[in-house]
Amino acid sequence: MLPPLPGGFAMRVAAFSRRAWAVGLFLAVASSDNTPRAAAQQVLRATTRMVVVNVVVTDKKGVPVRDLRREDFALRDGGKEEQIATLSVQDRQLKSFAAPPLPPNVFSNQVGRHGGIPTSVTAILLDGVETNFTDQAYARQQFIKLLGQLQPHDRVALFALGEHLRVIQDFTDDPAILLEAVRQTRSKLPSADLLMPAEASKTQSPPPSPAVMATVGRLNTGLLDAVVAGSASFGLLSLEDVLLPALEGIGYHLSGLPGRKSIVWVTGWVPPIHGYSSLEMQRIWHTIEILNHNDVALYVIDARGLFTDPNFNAENRVISGGNGALVGLNAMTSTILDMNVWASQTGGRAFANTNDLAGAMRKALDESEVVYTLGYYPTHGKWNGEFRPIKVSVDRKGVDLGYRQGYFAGAEVTKGPMEREDFLRAAAHSPLDATGIPVSVRVETPSARRKLKFTISIDASGLTFLPSNGTKKLHFDVWAGQYSKEGESYGGTVRALSADLRESNFQRIQRAGGVTLTMEEPLNNGTEELRVVVRDLESGAIGSVRVPLKSPL
Repeated sequence: MLPPLPGGFAMRVAAFSRRAWAVGLFLAVASSDNTPRAAAQQVLRATTRMVVVNVVVTDKKGVPVRDLRREDFALRDGGKEEQIATLSVQDRQLKSFAAPPLPPNVFSNQVGRHGGIPTSVTAILLDGVETNFTDQAYARQQFIKLLGQLQPHDRVALFALGEHLRVIQDFTDDPAILLEAVRQTRSKLPSADLLMPAEASKTQSPPPSPAVMATVGRLNTGLLDAVVAGSASFGLLSLEDVLLPALEGIGYHLSGLPGRKSIVWVTGWVPPIHGYSSLEMQRIWHTIEILNHNDVALYVIDARGLFTDPNFNAENRVISGGNGALVGLNAMTSTILDMNVWASQTGGRAFANTNDLAGAMRKALDESEVVYTLGYYPTHGKWNGEFRPIKVSVDRKGVDLGYRQGYFAGAEVTKGPMEREDFLRAAAHSPLDATGIPVSVRVETPSARRKLKFTISIDASGLTFLPSNGTKKLHFDVWAGQYSKEGESYGGTVRALSADLRESNFQRIQRAGGVTLTMEEPLNNGTEELRVVVRDLESGAIGSVRVPLKSPL
């Protein structure tokens, strides 16, 4: 853990809760916990005014174009051409480095601890909520087919959505374990039906490893939940309760990775961008902005496959229902248009009207093979929260470009204390750690007085230091809550911390690498997890860590 240095600066603490915490804030040496730091490849954020746009360039055959230079690109922001300040190219590979194990009782969300930092990750989401039962069966088979085609260099995360978001495989997990788990499944049932873990253990001698069996169990549980829970609630579950939080949670989970990431969303329906109430529309656009803010492109694959319209014939040319609702071919094509809108807003693509769902998923994986990252400083000076359209062009004939269509020029952060607390609570309920801010937590063995004492270390590379009248403003929120393994909350505390740093203190933080907060609170009966969330108030970046408490400390 990060040991405190003497002579820390003063920090203002605003309580959102009446519960008292002993909070000490000190400068900290980030390298002393043997944790590989993303800050080693980053510069401390002293402003958020650079806009980054990831661009995929392919020829007419879909082959990535690899030889473009900065002068080949042109970029317009709101119709005005901007100077491209930086250009980098990411090729799908791993940035490997030795990652020492964490010290005892230390838990971290830092990326790269398992096999290096990947430059390209794809999260595949099989959506059982917005896909009807018939289409789910075929989509599940195609999903398993794709898994059987994965290669060791593919860095993927796998999720299934039913009543909850199920994590089948994280991008931090060993890809070889997933490949072996899928092989176990398919060797028993080539039809790609589900395989119970007990059956899998009989398919090979010697039996599979516990890690492989655990992955087989997660695969079956996730797919089964998507089928059963999704079918029972098809079209009934709230967007705000299930679908949008799932997309946002995956986006935040991938946020700590460099460059472009992607989500492949296999679904039978997406909410239309237009047509909802104003509040619902704001919520949908909020989700899209979170994906864009974290450089996550969305690829939407229509789980309905190749279809024909039974209503569309010479005797029955139905265009809409009696109440104005779209039906038949009109409704099908309307959904495809909605899928294209979702994908285009984040720089991805939509695949529809094809039975080769596995092939579409594979294309989505391969499209991030080569990515150009453009950075520029907008000259409009209007950071008022309005949407700014972006247009990128390349001085090369016969190529296709994929990139996000714009951004909201302003801080993403909600202002009200209650809204901020609600946001932190929601982030704590996600089954995935957010990685936008590197955070580690050291927990001490609970005392005889059932006091839970822990130290939160926040890497400065994830915080924003905003210049203001000769100082650097630092402002972030912290939530720490106690939960059961099933996510039942036993309460928690939130704090808003801020400081106006003189240059000397800012430089000390830069040299030290981070800050620590030492906290203590009563341990509740039934608590099995401590969940910590840190949110930077200027950029909206989030870091979260889950700490198991029932295991020996």
